[in-house]
Amino acid sequence: MPKITINQKECIGCSFCMNCFPELFKYDEENFKGKLKSDGNLVEAVSVELTAEQLTKAKEASVGCPAQAINVIET
Repeated sequence: MPKITINQKECIGCSFCMNCFPELFKYDEENFKGKLKSDGNLVEAVSVELTAEQLTKAKEASVGCPAQAINVIET
């Protein structure tokens, strides 16, 4: 199953991922970074599994990230 990761050290908090894919990303106001979310809540997970429907949007977020902090892993 494909997964998505976000590197917190590389993230610049520009909000691109959150605008592109709000179902999976949320702005962490405490750390000023984009973070993965699950059921609407921020998660500290290194990666989140994606459904087939989420894969296209995840790839858009990855390609458009100016910091290249988002990676989609298709396994």
